[in-house]
Amino acid sequence: MYKVTTAYIAKNMLVKKMETADETGYVNVSVFTALGALPVSNAKVSIYTWNEEEGETLIRSVTTNESGSAPAIELPVLLGQGISSPEGHTEYHLAVEAEGYHTVIIINVEVYPDIRNQFNVNLTPIPRGEQGGEETVNIPIQIKNNSRR
Repeated sequence: MYKVTTAYIAKNMLVKKMETADETGYVNVSVFTALGALPVSNAKVSIYTWNEEEGETLIRSVTTNESGSAPAIELPVLLGQGISSPEGHTEYHLAVEAEGYHTVIIINVEVYPDIRNQFNVNLTPIPRGEQGGEETVNIPIQIKNNSRR
């Protein structure tokens, strides 16, 4: 007989909520360089889920157009679905990469019902003779109080 742990049950409940989420939101990304003066076309924008047990899982990747805009990414709302603490929850991470630029990673991306989160990402060119790196932007998680008043 197998013992089912609480963490396993909670993870499966979260996955089920993701698969059957009634509420969705959107992430819009525009990619620029030169402090927003020049759009970056053909930048790869990837959205991942992340949790402590499994690490990152790619959800979707899109590419920016000539004006630096990526198609809107529709995602299920993860926070506010009974998750009351940051330990063990799943969150979204956003990675933006383009040839000749340092990669930007934005962690703790929150998605709200019927709202479009806009991210304007500025990529820094890689100087000649140097190797690319990455810059991480950490957005503090907003823990929702699900109690009703």
